[in-house]
Amino acid sequence: MAFSACKKQTEEPETANPNPDEVVNVLKDNSGFDTVFNVVKGLSSATFAPPSIQIADFSVETNNNFNIVYYTEAPSQQSVLANYFRFSKNLTTQAVIPLPPYADNLQTLSPAQIANDGLGLGLQQFKPYSNYFTYVVSRSSASINFKNSIEFKGDISCPISTFNPIGVADMGYYYPVSNIGGTQNVDNAFGYFTLGTPNASYLTKVCNSYSIVFLNKSGYRIIRSLIEPRQLAQGASMVFTIRPDSVVASEFNYTTSVLSTVTRLKLESVPLSGSFQTLRHYSADGKIMGIMLKDETLNKYWTFSYNFTTKVLAKGLENATLEYSADGTDLDLDEFGNIYYSGYAANGSNKAGVSIYKKAIDAQTTRIGADDFLKFGTIIQLKVLMGKVYFALNGKKTGFEKYQLSVLKQK
Repeated sequence: MAFSACKKQTEEPETANPNPDEVVNVLKDNSGFDTVFNVVKGLSSATFAPPSIQIADFSVETNNNFNIVYYTEAPSQQSVLANYFRFSKNLTTQAVIPLPPYADNLQTLSPAQIANDGLGLGLQQFKPYSNYFTYVVSRSSASINFKNSIEFKGDISCPISTFNPIGVADMGYYYPVSNIGGTQNVDNAFGYFTLGTPNASYLTKVCNSYSIVFLNKSGYRIIRSLIEPRQLAQGASMVFTIRPDSVVASEFNYTTSVLSTVTRLKLESVPLSGSFQTLRHYSADGKIMGIMLKDETLNKYWTFSYNFTTKVLAKGLENATLEYSADGTDLDLDEFGNIYYSGYAANGSNKAGVSIYKKAIDAQTTRIGADDFLKFGTIIQLKVLMGKVYFALNGKKTGFEKYQLSVLKQK
């Protein structure tokens, strides 16, 4: 098996399965992981580009319901045809869970609409620990560049109509929050958030879209502002502004438009320029949030954690490197700032195998599960849910035009 642990390549199993629709066992013995979801799809291509099966997102609820949205891609002569699928089951009873009445059937993600209306997908995401799925499309207009206007759709939706915004967009809808990145090489940052609660009786339209602009008078570039509207209908939301010198936790009162600092945390060794990625993660009860900052040029990481009850902002990793990782590493963090990620097996010496590692906030690196535990597939998304590592992988079955998607869970 020619397998790359970190590069996103489609791999085939070692031996052909005589039944083309039968699921391939992706795990070696004593792997330390269990399979929680499998699907096999027959796919073809009208070009030299291969088809594939991909993950949009998945989540686990506190009642142990597992929710997933995945899609297939089949290249045609004109475009890539995508078909979306949504599925839920309980991991305790294995019973299939019917989608709630408000759930979007994803018809707005149809290939025809994407091709004809020029709608581009920028984000597809479950609210963590929920079955609310949201995605982003670009809104087309004859008079403007449609990429500068976006709309959040799905179970919760809202149009964002401002054109040519400066800074980084952030979309939130009560706990937890969904965010999308934008232009980063500017000194200002802006955010959009909404106030409103999902209504289980119908497909929810989020109300009261609100825009704020954070003027930067610090002399340091704003890398990202994350909006956390946890205090729903109480007149205030939390804002976390990341700069090379510090992270500032502030309260924004949208009634008075006042932004007041709650606490700040000094950062060390963050470059003044460059390309950065941010990621956040919530505890299951929503009381603690972990935030990660990555310098994409140097592959360095900083993490920190905020407790909404005590209002304490704590430091995690600082200027850290993820050992045994490479381009294409999939990762997530927990609410305390520990990072979990895929990397080369055997502590980096086996580049044909994959292992899952944890970089703890004390800078120690340990392995999750067995070393070199996969015998089929390429990891395409990794998440930490309810204190366990989950990850999705895909692959092509040998001898057939059949493609498999699987999701696995740490034991």
